[in-house]
Amino acid sequence: MILPRQTIISAKSPRLPGKNKGFSLVEVVIAIGLASSSMLLILALLPVGLNNVRQAVGQVGEAGVARQVRSDLQQLPLTGTKSIQSLDGQTSYYTQQGIKLPNSTGAYFQATFAVSDPSSKVVGAPTTFNSSAANVTVTLAYPVAVASASQQKKTFSLLEAGQ
Repeated sequence: MILPRQTIISAKSPRLPGKNKGFSLVEVVIAIGLASSSMLLILALLPVGLNNVRQAVGQVGEAGVARQVRSDLQQLPLTGTKSIQSLDGQTSYYTQQGIKLPNSTGAYFQATFAVSDPSSKVVGAPTTFNSSAANVTVTLAYPVAVASASQQKKTFSLLEAGQ
């Protein structure tokens, strides 16, 4: 039996025109695979980004504390009861923004001061300068809330001269 030509064409094409409205299973599987691969790559970068943010916050805070310490030192005389010399061995506490606190409550940074003898010789400086200078070494440790072994520590020195 021979079928008419129209019948053969319609038998080869089971989909009717205008009824093609969905995705095939292969297309859905490929789309899900691409989406999940992209999500995994983004999630793999998340810890690196968080670490960079933590470091940036620490560096900005360090700069704020250093600026505050320098400002405080410039207001103190070299000798006397409330002087640069009286800071030797002292500890001060600061917020993340570099604001000095009266105690460790709410502190992020801990600054420990070490002051050299003001009569120590500074190489190349005039004799009058050597007798009126102090080298202040500040060690910053942060964050205060964690154990000392887990803290980051930075040290900087300031040379303060009397007038």
